Amino acid sequence: MIAIACLQKRVYNSKQLTQFFIFVSMKHLFNAFILFWAIVASQATNAQTTEQKRIVELVNKWNDAHNTQNLTELSGLYADTVLFYGMNIAGSECLVKLKSVLKKYKSYNQQVEGDIKLVEMIDGEQLASFIKNVTVNGKLKEYPSYLVYKMQGSKWVITEESDGVTDKNLVAKKQKAGSNIGEKILGDYDGDGKKEYMWLEKPEVLDMYECKGGCNSYIRFSNPKIPSIEKKNCLDGVLVNHGDLNDDGKDEIGLLPFWFTSNWSAYFVWTLKDGNWVYAVDPIPTFGNPWEDGMSPIEKDKKHAGNVIVRYTEMKDDNMGMKVKSVRIKK
Repeated sequence: MIAIACLQKRVYNSKQLTQFFIFVSMKHLFNAFILFWAIVASQATNAQTTEQKRIVELVNKWNDAHNTQNLTELSGLYADTVLFYGMNIAGSECLVKLKSVLKKYKSYNQQVEGDIKLVEMIDGEQLASFIKNVTVNGKLKEYPSYLVYKMQGSKWVITEESDGVTDKNLVAKKQKAGSNIGEKILGDYDGDGKKEYMWLEKPEVLDMYECKGGCNSYIRFSNPKIPSIEKKNCLDGVLVNHGDLNDDGKDEIGLLPFWFTSNWSAYFVWTLKDGNWVYAVDPIPTFGNPWEDGMSPIEKDKKHAGNVIVRYTEMKDDNMGMKVKSVRIKK
C-alpha cells in the first residue's frame, strides 16, 4: 500500500486533501494521479472564471461611471499610461478628455449591449469587447468597442480603450500617409532583370479578433515562381518597395502591418535569399506611422557599405522617442 498525499495546503482545500490522503494499492496508483491532476485542472478553471467575472464587473463599473459622470470612480480604473482612442496618454489625461466630452453633451448615455466577450492575450492582458450604444441628445449610435485590462499590482486596470469606428478612421489615416497601399507595386524582387508586381492580399474581417480563414495577410507576386510572404495577425498594411538596399540585384520589401488594437507594431523588411524570404534586418519597433515626419524607417547607409540606417521607436521611463542607428543588412 502507498499513501498519496498533497502537501501544498495553500493551494488545495480540506475536502480535496481528504480525497487525496487515502491509501491505495499499487494497482490503483495510476488512478490516483488522474484524480490529482483533475483537482489541479478544476482549481485552474475556477480561478480563470473568477478573473473573467472580475473583468466583466469592471467593464460594467466603467460604463456606469460614464452615465453618472463619476470621474472619481473612473480615475481608479485606468493605468498610468493608456492607449486612448489611438493616443498614448497619461491615465489622468483620459479623465480630462472624458470630462470635456461629458460637458459638451448635456444629454449623454451609454449602455453595454449584449454579452461582453473576453480574450486572453499573449502577455496576460485581457481584451473585453462589446457593443456600446451611445445616446447623445436623443440620437442613438452603435459602436463595436473594447477595453484592454492589465494586472497592475493586485488590481486590473485599463491600458487601452477604443472602438471600431475610431480604429477604422485611424487605419484610413495611416493608409493615406502610406506608400502605394492597396496597389500593385512594381519592382525586381527576384533579381532576374525583369519587373514584376507585388500586392497585399488582406483577410475578410468578421468581428473583433475574428476573420474568415484567419486574420493573416499575404504578399503576392505576379511572377508565380516568387514565393508569397505570409504575415500573421495582419488586417492590412503599408507595403513598400525599398529598392536594392543590400546591392544583391534584388529589391527589398517593407511592410507596416495594421491590427485591431494598439499603435505599436514592428516594421518588417525582407530580402529574397536562395529562393526564400528572410528578414533583411531585425523587425523594427514602430509606434504610429513612420512616414508622418517624411522619414523612411530604413534606407541605405551611404557612409558605411553593407549597412542601412534604421529609424525605430523606443520607450524609456515612460518617454517615447525616435532613435536612429546603423546596422548590417543581410545579403
